[in-house]
Parts: sequence; structure tokens; C-alpha cells
Amino acid sequence: MVRNVLAFLSAFVVAILLSNSSGPLVQNVFAKENPSVISQEEFLASGFPECFHHREFTKALAVIDGLLKKHPNDPLLLRYKGLTLDKLGRHKEAIAAYQQLLAQQPNHIPTHLFLGLAYARDGRPADATRELHWVIEHSDSDDYRHRAQGQL
Repeated sequence: MVRNVLAFLSAFVVAILLSNSSGPLVQNVFAKENPSVISQEEFLASGFPECFHHREFTKALAVIDGLLKKHPNDPLLLRYKGLTLDKLGRHKEAIAAYQQLLAQQPNHIPTHLFLGLAYARDGRPADATRELHWVIEHSDSDDYRHRAQGQL
């Protein structure tokens, strides 16, 4: 299961990061309403997508940490911090980052999915199952529901 989770996470995140679209994980929809939230342009220009794509996760984490100094509660940055920590095998820290984000956005489907996957990698199957079932029950997206179902 862990190998499938890692393959899914890598493919999913890299596809979104490198897409030219303004998908929900790249475009920070809160940036227009709150200037303390990073813009899509600043995020993409930060070098994070390239570091992450090239599997330079330690460097990617340093970039995210630097961006979080300027935008400390930015949902996009917190999400990618969690993803990066998870890729580094720092699952407990990734879980904490996802939980911090869920405190701000309790109904954010992708974060619940990523939290469930992090729980699975951290050896917490009951927590993983709870989060993945939450995604299945609450997501309007067939894609997220199918991804969660595939991990159960």
C-alpha cells in the first residue's frame, strides 16, 4: 500500500505543479482576497516546483519555509510543506502541517486526502481510513473519491 501511495502522491503532485492550468492546488484562490497570501506567480517563480519535480526535497522545504516567513498561514504553502515533509519521510511533521491547514479550512478535500495518505505511511491505518472515508463522503469530485477508494 505504501508504494502505491507514494507513486500516487508523486504523480499527482508533480502533474499539478507542472501544469499550465490554474488548478485548485496551484492557484491560491485566497490571494486575491488577502494580500498576505502568496500569488500563483510568486509561488511558481519561487523555484519550489522545479525543486520538487527534481526530487530535491530538502531544498524544496527550505524554499517553502522561506515563503512561509512572508506568508505564515498561507493554505497553499502549508499544503506543499506537508507534501514535501511527507516525501522526506517526516510523516509526523507532514501530519502536523495538514492539521494546521485543516484548522483553517476544515472541509478542504485534497488536504484530507493527503492527511490520510500521510497517516498510512506513518503506520496509523485507523486514522488513514477515517480521513479517506471522509474524502469519499464529502468530495464532489469523482477523482478524489476514486483516489481515496483506491487507497482503502
